Amino acid sequence: MSESKRKRPKSYYKKCAGGGKKFKAVNDLDAGMKGFLVTCNKYERETVREMYNILNEYADTLYGPETATSEKTDDSDDSGEEEEEDIEKALEKERSDILKLAKTERRFQNTNTKFKNLIFIRTALEDPCGLAHHIFTDMMATHTQKARYAQRMIPVDLTCKANMKNIEPAMKIVLTPHFQTAFGVGLRYTSVCKIRNNNSIQRIAILPMIGRLVNEMNPLHRLCHDDSELVVIVEVIRNICCLSVVKDFFTFRKYNFHEVIKTGKSETEGNRDQSKSGKEKSEVMKENSVDELNVPDDGDGREDISDEKPESEHKIEDTAISNLVDVNDKTGDPESQPDVVGIDCKDVENDRPAIEQQLLDGNSNPAVVTTESADADVS
Repeated sequence: MSESKRKRPKSYYKKCAGGGKKFKAVNDLDAGMKGFLVTCNKYERETVREMYNILNEYADTLYGPETATSEKTDDSDDSGEEEEEDIEKALEKERSDILKLAKTERRFQNTNTKFKNLIFIRTALEDPCGLAHHIFTDMMATHTQKARYAQRMIPVDLTCKANMKNIEPAMKIVLTPHFQTAFGVGLRYTSVCKIRNNNSIQRIAILPMIGRLVNEMNPLHRLCHDDSELVVIVEVIRNICCLSVVKDFFTFRKYNFHEVIKTGKSETEGNRDQSKSGKEKSEVMKENSVDELNVPDDGDGREDISDEKPESEHKIEDTAISNLVDVNDKTGDPESQPDVVGIDCKDVENDRPAIEQQLLDGNSNPAVVTTESADADVS
């Protein structure tokens, strides 16, 4: 077998591809970038397309449309040869413009994070935090859902290598515009740190470093987790650390596309309920004032405070009195009845002849006989 037909080793092709060095993709997440860190549940390609639409929509309103790279030619000649030359020149110019556009950095460009369900879209804008705050403010005010696949979008001011030697100087650059305030002005702040696929850095080392840097800038700044004005975000992804300082972090539900709509709707419904209750209270107050004006008086300008009872109470009293009268009619007048205390049944049986005599004489109550009268008859 000839040498020309011999199979070449794999190292030969590696040298041809990268000159013996590891090939590094141009579109990977690296230090010195700004952008937006987006989380999603599967459907990464659809999420990237969705984020392009949202970011371009709001960036056009704030900063204007992205500059066009191609220009139209207005030169035209009558001859066919000149028209063909113009067409060739136009095609060459469009080709050169496309090559320039591919080399130049776009306003928003997706980068490879090498992490599942995590997207980083780098940007050429100077203030990604301002753009993100504008997006969530508009969504909360209009109650319009812009995202379907994306869950959260965290703006990133600066990226650096994930080691303490690089994180501390990068953190100073990020904190200075927000915490370098005049003496006497103190802010409430807190910090959020999340580490993914990295065991060399711990939260115990990052959070005290943030507090020390903020205290050096102004000792009046205080740590407050409940009602914080600024939130320092630290996101570590493999060997890259993303840093930013954001406002209204908890108001926007940690910059969540779906939860911020719910909070906006609940606040508007609460305001409507308060307005309705206020109207009802005002109507009740008006009715009470009208009733006070229509109170009858006794002619001297004073209110009539006589203890007059309603007709229902009078009817109840009348029925009670009539019942008492009926009882007296049945039992007789209690004063007319003689005292029957001390009567013995044996005495009554012995005095039967006296009782019969009283009946013959016309006595109405012959059975009620005192012991004294019985003794007198016997005697």
